[in-house]
Amino acid sequence: MYRLIVHLCTPKRLFLLAMLALVVSPTLVEGQTGPAAVVASQVVQRQVTPKQQFVATVMPARQSTVGSAVDGRVLDFYVNDGQHVTKDQPLAQLRTETLEIELAAAQAEFELRRQMLAELENGTRKEEIAQAKAQMIAAESAEEYARIRLARAEKLRAGNAGSVEEYDEARSGYQAAAQSHIAAQQAYAMAVEGPRVEKIAQAKASLDVQAAQIRSIEDRIGKHTIRSPFDGFVSAEHTEKGAWVTQGGLVASVIELDPVEVEVFVPEEFIRFIHIGGACEIMLDALPGETYEGTVARIVPQANVRSRTFPVKVTVPNREVDGDLQLKGGMLAHVSLPSSEPATVVLVPKDALVLGGAAPIVYVVSEDKTVRPVPVKTSFADGSYMAIQGQLQPGDLVVVTGNERLRPGAEILVTREVDGDGNTLEK
Repeated sequence: MYRLIVHLCTPKRLFLLAMLALVVSPTLVEGQTGPAAVVASQVVQRQVTPKQQFVATVMPARQSTVGSAVDGRVLDFYVNDGQHVTKDQPLAQLRTETLEIELAAAQAEFELRRQMLAELENGTRKEEIAQAKAQMIAAESAEEYARIRLARAEKLRAGNAGSVEEYDEARSGYQAAAQSHIAAQQAYAMAVEGPRVEKIAQAKASLDVQAAQIRSIEDRIGKHTIRSPFDGFVSAEHTEKGAWVTQGGLVASVIELDPVEVEVFVPEEFIRFIHIGGACEIMLDALPGETYEGTVARIVPQANVRSRTFPVKVTVPNREVDGDLQLKGGMLAHVSLPSSEPATVVLVPKDALVLGGAAPIVYVVSEDKTVRPVPVKTSFADGSYMAIQGQLQPGDLVVVTGNERLRPGAEILVTREVDGDGNTLEK
């Protein structure tokens, strides 16, 4: 008989017998379970500003398509698209040999004019003054000799001993010597006084003109180096080494991504609730679970006449992860912005909501340590909380962890109480 029973009890039949035993004697399982361990949080009431999510796009804070200010051939192209660049970093270099030759000649001319000005400013050398004085004394002696000779000729003529020709020659020599003496005196005075102020001013002006010429050439050379206008990333290349670029021709595009600017189009019925400087929350499809804080920077006061929406610009600091910025131009974003005036509402942590039924419910902890379901109607999110409408009062305790396994009237054990962010509250 024993062998027959063992033969009939195959593994499949044993499994069916075990399941039948559970159905017939449910107390076997119930005896092994106790109150469900849960985490709870309080219902709160406070004044908040209702918000609504709007679809937006991440845009660079600045973007510039850098062009060439001059014609020229690209000697070097230093960057690649996607590369990080800093302000004034060279992007490309054009050939400048001819301009460098002109610059060298202009600098040599500048040095010549500088030395000429220095010569004037230093004044007459003492050796030149001594030379002018010696020439003045010699001219004075020559005048004295001519005067004596003229006096002798006059005596001879008065005595009819000299000819008219000799007299005229002596008089002419005296006049010439007198004028030479005057000229020598003036030359000595000029040597002692030094160069005229006007001559020095002219030399300075000439030097300034040459300095301006040098700066002009240096500026033209500088324009042959195309530089980044700000810190950012190269988003596009428009030329390459060896290519010819014309004045105004495109070289590269640069975008600034820290911070970024999130552009959101707000319907006209909500625009009156949005103010410059207001804080807002940004989430992105490409970065699930990540939340960014932004500030309303600008509100464009001209709506799109077709959609009746106003462009709102939100500035958002970027984050660097493993050397790479998370927010990139063109990403899809969702921005939470005020949608009405501030109001006093009842809020529960988002984790308290049990979804999947005809309406969302929350499990409220009763005094007898059981739970009862309360249907609610959700309104808007406020951080980790959700504004709701339903039969809930501020201070009610609702289950936030373990609520997905609960049933109405189930016994529970509250292991700890937390706030909406999951931080444990001290009792």
